[in-house]
Amino acid sequence: MRLQQHSVATSSRAGGISGNWDPACLGTFGDGALADLVLYSRPIARAQGSLSTRNAAAARVVGELWDYLRVTLRVSVIGTNYAGATHAAGMAELGHQVIGVDIDVDRIKTLSAGQSHIFEVGLEPLLERHTASGRLRFTTDYAEIADWADVHFLALGTPSGPDGAADLSQLHAAVDTLAPLLTEPTLVVGKSTVPVGTAMALEERLRRLSPAGDGVEVAWNPEFLREAYAVEDTCGRTGWSSVPAPGTL
Repeated sequence: MRLQQHSVATSSRAGGISGNWDPACLGTFGDGALADLVLYSRPIARAQGSLSTRNAAAARVVGELWDYLRVTLRVSVIGTNYAGATHAAGMAELGHQVIGVDIDVDRIKTLSAGQSHIFEVGLEPLLERHTASGRLRFTTDYAEIADWADVHFLALGTPSGPDGAADLSQLHAAVDTLAPLLTEPTLVVGKSTVPVGTAMALEERLRRLSPAGDGVEVAWNPEFLREAYAVEDTCGRTGWSSVPAPGTL
């Protein structure tokens, strides 16, 4: 499975062993490419729990292995409105290094100050905490994220037009800006609501426009966030799954 191969490469590229994920949030990535990065750490977490009441020394060793296997990714989130800002803050809360990208200068200034431009329960404390720690930052410059990020999330609007068709112009604009800057293999994950076949079309577009060519892979992880519960859904739910683009298995 090519996505599994990519995730192994991503783990190595990310520098591997640092980070401080909350084990309760490991299910956030579901059964997709990013879940492969922590596939082997889950049994260790279960083993630690079963050992803790019987053998403190063994539990400590298993705990050290658990810490060793935690992975910190470099994540970009392109589009920082409702879904994007929440996802960026949530990924920082999970221990990743995150850069949010947007063409809206005023929005970037607001987010960079640790403030939210939307109302969402629990979002602003996350923004404040992780912009202060340096784990989360925002920019308008795609060059900062292109070869820096291990995975790029597309969190852009796809509003319906008068005929009911999804307007993909924001997705296309982001891809057309990002692709020429990609010189290394990477994973691009869409979160927008899109018609069937969009993932395959965007992967072809990215590969055609990118110096990395076939090294660029696309998966889809559509967001299903409830208003006022988006932060909880990002960090607490276990029902998400990343769906590979057709033909990538």
